[in-house]
This record gives sequence, structure tokens and C-alpha cells, in this order.
Amino acid sequence: MLQGNGTSSYKSLGRFTVNTFSSLGLADPATKLGLASQGNEDFGQTLGKWGVKSGPFLMLPVLGPSTLRDSAGRIFDTFGRPVHYMNQNSLYWGLVGTEGVDARAKFVGVEDLVQGDQYALLRDLYLQRRQYLISGNEQNASVDNSFG
Repeated sequence: MLQGNGTSSYKSLGRFTVNTFSSLGLADPATKLGLASQGNEDFGQTLGKWGVKSGPFLMLPVLGPSTLRDSAGRIFDTFGRPVHYMNQNSLYWGLVGTEGVDARAKFVGVEDLVQGDQYALLRDLYLQRRQYLISGNEQNASVDNSFG
């Protein structure tokens, strides 16, 4: 809703309602009813929709590629997740660690395909993908180079 996309918001609310009432959220019957997942949006994308420039590209240890805007968005995402407020720190950090390992595992084997400057390629791919996610289509996915 914060991104101004009412259709996507209504579909997500419908998925949540169907899945919660039919299976207490343990299954996904909404997909079988034609309510497809709307994807994972984050607060960095919301800030981009609001016109906040991406700022400098950052390669964060353990967390991977980001920009100043997306790093600020990660902070809001962290405090906006209900799991953050669990009283069991070991469970919370276990979930965060598992998400990190999963994100890194998606890139295993891809690094061998890269020829030349890996940093420049990763930076360009990351910035183009984020711009695509914010704009919603490939025609408007020009790279925001507000730092350089």
C-alpha cells in the first residue's frame, strides 16, 4: 500500500485472508484459487517509489550488495518483522543466519561464469535489478547513478 499499488495490496490481503482462514497459514490454498504471490517487496523499494535516490553502492560484509537507500530500508524491514520482537534471541539470529546462507547459496556456481571485474559486474547487475523492481517494467529501468 505504501508504494501506491492498490491492486497488488488487495491481492496480498486476499491471499493472507484465504490462507489464514482455511489453513491457519500453514498451507497455501490461495495459489490454487488463482491468487498468485505478489513477490517480496521491501522498504528500500518503497523509498525508491517515493523518489529517494539510491546513493552510493555498498558491498556489505555478510549482507552482500546494497545501496545507502536499501541499507536504510533493511533497518525498517528488520524492525517491521514480527520475528524481531520474539523473546528468544537464539531463534531470531538462527532465522537471520539461515536467510543469509540461503541468499548466498543462490549464487554458488555463478561466480565461475564471470570474466573480468567481478565487482563492477555485480554492482551493475544489482543496480539494474533494483531499478527494474522499483519501476516495474524494463522500459523505465535506466540505472540510477546518483552517486557517480
